[in-house]
Amino acid sequence: MEDLLEVLGQRTKTSLEGRDPAAHGRPILLADLVARLDGAAYVARCAVSSAGELARTHRALRRALDTQLEGAGFSFVEILTMCPTGWFIETADAPSYLAENLGTVHRAGVLKDVRADGEAPAP
Repeated sequence: MEDLLEVLGQRTKTSLEGRDPAAHGRPILLADLVARLDGAAYVARCAVSSAGELARTHRALRRALDTQLEGAGFSFVEILTMCPTGWFIETADAPSYLAENLGTVHRAGVLKDVRADGEAPAP
């Protein structure tokens, strides 16, 4: 995964010299793992780095709750958020940093959406 290089070497408060996979581990695509589990009915990864992304996150959270109410299975929504102080960047640069670095590895979108009847909903 070439995109993985975007987060390997990333400097954070807990990896001051940059993320080293030998010392800090490789990124875990948690939503991708959860989507593979039996019983997972709705799994999404969202971000809050722009107004559009925030609106999609809101829709994903509503769909996750509706899926629970339908009794289709469990829901999981992973939300990517900004941490400019932890990334050592200017606050104004955080939305683009999230999209251009973390967003290329942890891609936003719905990974699984199954209704209670086992059928995927229409797009």
